[in-house]
Amino acid sequence: GYDNDTELRLKRMFFIYIKMCISQLKCIHDKRKEKIIEICNDNVVQETIMNYPVSKLGIKQKLFLNLIYYKKYFGIVMNSCPHLFFLSSLACKLSECLDEKELAVLSADLMALGDLLASLLAHKDC
Repeated sequence: GYDNDTELRLKRMFFIYIKMCISQLKCIHDKRKEKIIEICNDNVVQETIMNYPVSKLGIKQKLFLNLIYYKKYFGIVMNSCPHLFFLSSLACKLSECLDEKELAVLSADLMALGDLLASLLAHKDC
């Protein structure tokens, strides 16, 4: 067999190909969902995810593989606006990790950052 690093790289490439396949599904909504369900239920896909150190991945990759592993089809089908899905998932995770005061401070800081970036962009052309 292959050494551990090679095996992990091959599995990571397998996950990349799964994501590419799902993103290339241009079927009508019901057919697309059927194909995604078929991919998520595939034994090879499930076993590969189960035997991969998912916890060591970045948040987007970890989220994608967990959606497949736990068969959360709606999250995968929502491919037309992945940034909103990512942000809502991030908000849920942050609410689990931070108390109300920390969430309020983070929210205020992020809003201020957004306002500053918008101002910088608006003044860039001046």
